[in-house]
Amino acid sequence: MKIQLLLLFCAANLFALDITTLDGTIYKDCRVSKVDDDGICVLFSGGGAKVKFANLPEDIRKQYGYDPQKAAKAAKIETARKQKELEARTAQQEPTESQKQFQSTNSQSQSVNTGPSSSSGGAPSDKTVSVRGYTRKDGTYVQPYTRRPPRR
Repeated sequence: MKIQLLLLFCAANLFALDITTLDGTIYKDCRVSKVDDDGICVLFSGGGAKVKFANLPEDIRKQYGYDPQKAAKAAKIETARKQKELEARTAQQEPTESQKQFQSTNSQSQSVNTGPSSSSGGAPSDKTVSVRGYTRKDGTYVQPYTRRPPRR
């Protein structure tokens, strides 16, 4: 049984392809893992990739059933999905109306007080620092707060 599995595994590697795309990218020892309407997913010695049919040689297109109409439809769906995703990310990054209102009311009263600093770069200031509210890269809003020096 173990020998049969070993032979089956070796036979699968004998049928691995080397694919050179129309733009010159070379995929060595690939195996096609999935066939979509607009391309194929390949596993190769350097990892994995999805290669569009438009970037494949004609013989490979025929081998995996390339249909230009299905590919165009899949590309249109993919474009719409990416556009929707971009709009969702943009909406997530924009502060909500309550956050805008909170920022505008506090922008005039909040300021950063760093206090006097020593020119020698010695001990930190003993004063508190007021930090304005801000939005992180991931879109979450951080409320304004007061930062105090650590206790000794």
